[in-house]
Amino acid sequence: MKGIVDLYIKESLQELEAMQKKCSASIKPRIKMLIALKGEEQLTKTQLAQKLNVAYNSITKWQGFYEQGGIDKLLEFKIGNNRWTNGQMFLLPQEIYDAIEKQHNIEPFQSYAAMHRWVKANHKTTIKCSTLTKYVDNYFGDKLNITSTVQLTVSESRKELEKVHELLLPRMKPRLKMLLCLKKGKTMSRLGLAKEVGAAYGSVAKWITLYKQGGMQKLLEYNVLAVITPEVHKFIEKQFAENKFKNFPKLYAEINEKYIPGIKYFTLHRYVLRHFEEELKLAKGPQLDIKESLQELEGLYKNCKPRIKARIFMLITIKNNAGIRKSELALHDGIKQDSVYRWCKIYEQGGINALLDIKMSGRKRFVFPRNVHNAIELKLKRSPAMKITTLHKWLVSSVAPGISYNKLYRYVQWNFEDLTIGTNKSRNTDSFGYHRGFAA
Repeated sequence: MKGIVDLYIKESLQELEAMQKKCSASIKPRIKMLIALKGEEQLTKTQLAQKLNVAYNSITKWQGFYEQGGIDKLLEFKIGNNRWTNGQMFLLPQEIYDAIEKQHNIEPFQSYAAMHRWVKANHKTTIKCSTLTKYVDNYFGDKLNITSTVQLTVSESRKELEKVHELLLPRMKPRLKMLLCLKKGKTMSRLGLAKEVGAAYGSVAKWITLYKQGGMQKLLEYNVLAVITPEVHKFIEKQFAENKFKNFPKLYAEINEKYIPGIKYFTLHRYVLRHFEEELKLAKGPQLDIKESLQELEGLYKNCKPRIKARIFMLITIKNNAGIRKSELALHDGIKQDSVYRWCKIYEQGGINALLDIKMSGRKRFVFPRNVHNAIELKLKRSPAMKITTLHKWLVSSVAPGISYNKLYRYVQWNFEDLTIGTNKSRNTDSFGYHRGFAA
């Protein structure tokens, strides 16, 4: 048959199946090709490619490898400059493995990073640390026990460390906690120490280096222009304690002017959010001293005009949800956030009367003649479910021919909201039965 793969395979079927179990996923299709050819001698390249779910050109290339160098050549797999495989593990030059093992026996590597630095310095290779780690683990397995045990001698006494720990800022306390953990004399890895301290692995590694370079003074050194000082920390704490914090930009402006000129806005905000999260949440809330009871507010809500309902509903929400933020309040009530801030300010300054007083801006509110007003009122009383379009047609044809639809719509909204039941007041009701906006 034309196109049949003619390949003499030296290995037995049992040997090939054993290789397939041990080899990596990238090599398995090549072994499967040999197994397929061993089981069925008459297969074309197309049939073999379909059976293995690989490209036609791959079959041609693998056949050439096997014909050139047998099974060893077929199992060679190059992925990059440093990554070669024989189907079972990633390989480096044998002299590098021997040198790593010899050096580790003389002076054990404390981490894979230290081993990587040593290999780069002595063998001039550009291999990545993660790649080297994979090679070493595949080659040595459990024979090469590389631990990241922290070997650091803390010169200060435990009492000295505890005393300094009490005076430090919250952001600096994990550094002293690290020294206290090491002072106990426990053998800990960097990862275990990071979990104990509650910090990142990289931070622990950096702090260990700082302590080795200059002791506790170097470890606790920080840039005043970039980091909050103890004086500023106490100032922020006082602002929250005295309930003076109403606006974060104002707090930032005061700290920037009096304490740390040039501090970035997000640096201060990140610090406050990390160490004063609960206080910040309460400070961002409306903090309104609502004198009216919940029953009084619900009574006002039922009797007020549609324009006022959203304001009363805001007070009801604050009454039912203590500590809710203004942004959350806006999302909860379906109101713009700017409106929430403005209404809270109006209530703080003038109470409920000021909140219920809406000042009209723009054109003045128009008034229909008395006979037109009475005709509309009578018609709506007789047919309360009447639509505005029907009312407009009747009004134009019989009472006031020159009145526009938009003007009539606004006039009915302002003067006859209690009579317009139908489709005019069916939208935007919440789960409590409160109306959140204008009648549609």
